Amino acid sequence: MVKVVVVDDHPSTQIGLENIFKTISNIEVIATVATATELFSLVENQHVDVIVLDISLKNDDEGGFKIIKK
Repeated sequence: MVKVVVVDDHPSTQIGLENIFKTISNIEVIATVATATELFSLVENQHVDVIVLDISLKNDDEGGFKIIKK
């Protein structure tokens, strides 16, 4: 099972991506988060295979490109 986290500050995008991934049998969306802080907290405690990241994330000082660098 591929464990995915969706990082986006738009709830409609989070829901849409989660619904798309639900149709794929070997993918599990383990979380949807809106900020870098939430993402970093999550990945400290849980194994994640794929992060789907909004590069224009606005809810945080850590924009998408800054998150990628970390």
